[in-house]
Amino acid sequence: MEDGEQIDRDDISSQLVKIFRDVGWDGGARWSVLIDRLSSLLQQCEDEENEEVRRELNAWIEICSAQQAISEMRMMEAMGLIVRTKKVVDEMLEGTVSSNLKVNRIRALGDLVRVTRQKAALYFMPALVSHATGFCGRPNCQSCTAAFALANAPPNTGKISMPVSDETERIAAKHLIDEFVSRCGLFAFGVVLNRESVNQNRRGFNPPTSLFNSTSSESPGESSQGLCLWPALVVRPSKAVENVRRMWPTVVSFLQMVERNSSSTSYARFPDPLIQKVLYSTHLESGFYAVAILESSSIRKDSEELIPEYLRSIKSIATASEELNKLTEPAQSRGWLSQLLPRFTADG
Repeated sequence: MEDGEQIDRDDISSQLVKIFRDVGWDGGARWSVLIDRLSSLLQQCEDEENEEVRRELNAWIEICSAQQAISEMRMMEAMGLIVRTKKVVDEMLEGTVSSNLKVNRIRALGDLVRVTRQKAALYFMPALVSHATGFCGRPNCQSCTAAFALANAPPNTGKISMPVSDETERIAAKHLIDEFVSRCGLFAFGVVLNRESVNQNRRGFNPPTSLFNSTSSESPGESSQGLCLWPALVVRPSKAVENVRRMWPTVVSFLQMVERNSSSTSYARFPDPLIQKVLYSTHLESGFYAVAILESSSIRKDSEELIPEYLRSIKSIATASEELNKLTEPAQSRGWLSQLLPRFTADG
């Protein structure tokens, strides 16, 4: 079909298949080519009466844009696109899909969204190998810039440079963290010190006592001795295995306390010296502190009654690594995207 030629509403499937087969799925620069081709197809549908066609094509463009953002390590942007596209797909499937929007094709788009979310979460893994990340949701909280340092720095650099204050970014961050937990089965609660405290205590294991006993006059997130709390991930829990195992009752108390204060404006203080010891024992080289839930069946059994929703999907790190390898294989061999093509023309 030549550019500028009006497209038949019922020809969307064949046009999509042609674009995907012409361009290929092996990532890199091809994502931008896919986006250009899909954008051109969308322009040909501008005069269409059926708004669903344009909405679907725009969703394809956005999920391809998310893939491109992942390949360029722009994780915040990628997750924002993924979240928005998933919402569109869910609305399409919940509503009445017209005859020219085959159900199978929309489901295929949904599968691509799901896999892209998994890929984003797994690509986020390198940034978590040696760091705990925190995200409290408060505007201008310097502690929480660590959560998306990956957006402006290569993996494992530990660079903290990205301010996180926009509501969209906070939502995207939460979705990415939730997806990582769900997909990889790795879970921890992290306590992230803000910039001043990290700098003061980078080489030591003895934060000032006031870190756990901030005065009431200090506003949450503003004190250099304050704590920012948010569900966080640690991919390398082995450093703290024995210490956390010995202090498991305290860890459970810690998790319960965090859970009670897990709103977007959560803030809590921990005067308990045992909790301080847990934090010290799980100290990471970056200057952050974290408490990891271990890959231990006995610990899982003891705690299932307390926090079952967090423990149902725990898997081994080896499983997560295996999934990462599957998702990052060259698409020419047995790529996951190419498997979607036959479904575009299947009966809906």
